[in-house]
This record gives sequence, C-alpha cells and structure tokens, in this order.
Amino acid sequence: MQATIGIIGNGFVGNAVAKGLQDKVSEIRIYDIDKNKSTHSYLETLISDYIFVCLPTPMKHEEGAECNISTIENFFEDIPSTIEGIIIIKSTVPIGTTKRLQDKYPHLNIIHNPEFLTAANAEQDFIESDRHVVGGDNEMLVEQVERFYKACFPETPVYTMKTKESEAVKYFANSFLATKVMVFNEMKMLCDNISDINYDRILEGVASDRRIGHSHTYVPGPDGNYGFGGTCFPKDINALIHTMEEYEIDPLVLKAVWEQNKNIRKEWDWAENISAVMGE
Repeated sequence: MQATIGIIGNGFVGNAVAKGLQDKVSEIRIYDIDKNKSTHSYLETLISDYIFVCLPTPMKHEEGAECNISTIENFFEDIPSTIEGIIIIKSTVPIGTTKRLQDKYPHLNIIHNPEFLTAANAEQDFIESDRHVVGGDNEMLVEQVERFYKACFPETPVYTMKTKESEAVKYFANSFLATKVMVFNEMKMLCDNISDINYDRILEGVASDRRIGHSHTYVPGPDGNYGFGGTCFPKDINALIHTMEEYEIDPLVLKAVWEQNKNIRKEWDWAENISAVMGE
C-alpha cells in the first residue's frame, strides 16, 4: 500500500504497529523522546499519511485513580496547524477525550483506534488481532482508516463507530478481563483451602465451556504473580471506575475487583509506569 506511517512513541505499542505494518506500507517514520528509538525527527514523523499516537496514559496514583493523559494533551498542543495526515490515537484515553480534542483542534483529522495488545506478544497480537476498532466523528475519516486496515489486514474484521464508543470498547474489554482474572484467583484461594482437590483439574472442566474459555483463568498468571498488574488492566479498570463515578454510578463490582487485587498482588508493578510518566 502506498502510504507513509508516522509513529509517535516507540514503546511496546508503537513498536508493534511499526513491525506489523513494515511490509504493508511504503515508509514508516518513528519519533520517540529517546533518540535511540527514533528513525526520524518529530516534524518528519508528523508529515505522514497516517500518524499513530502511542503514548502512555497511566493512573495518577498507584492506589487507584483517574487516567493521566498529559502526554496526549501536550502532544496535541505542539502539533503544527499545517499537519494534514490522519492522527490515529492508539493510546487508551477516557471516554470523550477524542471528541474533546477534535473540538479543540478542528483543523486536525483525529481518529481513535484502540489497541488490544499484551506487552509480551505485542507484535504478534497486532498482526493476528481479532478485530480492528475505528472510532471517529467524521464519516469520511472513518471510512478512509477502515479502507487502510482492510487493505493491510483483509481477513480481520473492522468495526466502525463513534469515538466515545471506541474508547468504551477498550475500557469495557479490559475491565471484564481484569474481573475474570480476579474471579479465578478467588476460586484458586478456595481450592488451596479445601483438602484433596486440584485447581488445575477443576479448571479443565470449567474452562472447556465455550462461554468461559481458558484465557485469564491461570493462577498464578503468566508473570508468576497473583492478581493482575502491568501497564493496562490496573489503569483501565480505575479509569472506568472514575468515569462511572462521574456519572453518579457506583461501580461496586469493579471497585471490589480492584481492592482485592491490591490485597493479593505482592508487587504493584503499575507504580513503575506512573513514575516514568510523572517524572518521579
């Protein structure tokens, strides 16, 4: 496909996008604050047909808090008004963020396109994605990005919707998976306290139900720890909790999931991501 791709932020998401598209487009330009991770300058990267924004949006506090989108806001404040490419936000942002940015910067072409990646297998997850979700409030832009994905990944479904909806897709999916992790952690606790039963054997009978499946049922998890950690689940479930509370909905289930996770998770590894973005 004859298209130039710009990638802002070369963490595991940006790197996965670059690797996944490298054989499908004419050129990929990468900019990161770490010069060793950059292939082009900031302005060279922005002068691309499609600009993927892959910047971190951690919690504001390790105990649980709303999402910190300062890196996203700073990025948009600095974009030259002459940029004509489609800016695709891959970062996870609170519901309503993309529309607010589009209203604030009407001269820019902004799309929200959530990622569904695991840090350990990000490149493969991007290439073999179950679906691509394209959120936009301008129908022509949505159709253009939809055509882009269909050209690059013809076998993968593309779902189009408004930006608030695409933002919700990511939060709903990750909050459900985090809840599933915690449900099975509690079941493992019960097994550990009942004599002569084996969690793994029970799991075979439970997870073979197609409605349940095996994903997110292994305890300890792939990182060898109990509960959930990393860069996504902690911040996303907290962002959704915060959003629900803003709309005066009491998210009893999600709050219980988060509190139990803090109880059983020995290493709060999400705190490292907060410190990195906050400059602590």
